[in-house]
Amino acid sequence: MHQAPAQRHWLAGQLDELDALARDRDHRAREASQGHGDEAVARTARDEFLRAIDRFVTAVSQREHVLACVVGHEGLVLATGGDLADAETLAAVSQVWLASAQTGAEQVKLGPLTQMVVIGAAFKVALFQAGGMSIAILAPTGADLASSLAGP
Repeated sequence: MHQAPAQRHWLAGQLDELDALARDRDHRAREASQGHGDEAVARTARDEFLRAIDRFVTAVSQREHVLACVVGHEGLVLATGGDLADAETLAAVSQVWLASAQTGAEQVKLGPLTQMVVIGAAFKVALFQAGGMSIAILAPTGADLASSLAGP
């Protein structure tokens, strides 16, 4: 009996793509800074990564149940989509939550932190890290966010 391959989770594929682009960006920047690479190629890799973040935020924001998506780095907003009054606060708080969770994960030997969800009475925030960026996805507390982010 032939079994069809398991379908890849949509969000996991998106996060893997961002990680790969970030690795390429970092590699090209390192080469250029050491005089072994071309500055223009490094800039192109950085710009490609930033365009991918914009596409990611737009795609996530259009998923069922998603109210907003924010991508930040060191508390600064790089991209935002959806309906969110204060993206800067969500980006900064997400960075703090992820850093605290990583410390806790290390102390109890969970391995590298891949995701976390903070649930309030009205809303929840799913948090991820990819390409050195913190990603926050806002949804109503009762929403099945896992299903919304699973399929194509």
